[in-house]
Amino acid sequence: MFLAPKKKEFFTIENFLKSVKDLTLYVPGFVAQGGMISEVAKVAGPRWHAIVGRAIYGSHNIRSAAKEITNQLFISETVSKAK
Repeated sequence: MFLAPKKKEFFTIENFLKSVKDLTLYVPGFVAQGGMISEVAKVAGPRWHAIVGRAIYGSHNIRSAAKEITNQLFISETVSKAK
């Protein structure tokens, strides 16, 4: 298992997945930092899991944040199945 750092400018999920086969990434904190699940899904497909706790419990409106993230998950599922 690898944790994927979002703050490293040289790191891209696409480049990492090209160099490492048969690996699943666990990506913490990228939603809280402004990332979109649907965008990562376009690159990583089914080979990753978003860790989204802070994006939900750190939000002023927990219900709205949970709905938005859930919507992104449905979009990413559709993208992954299309690959």
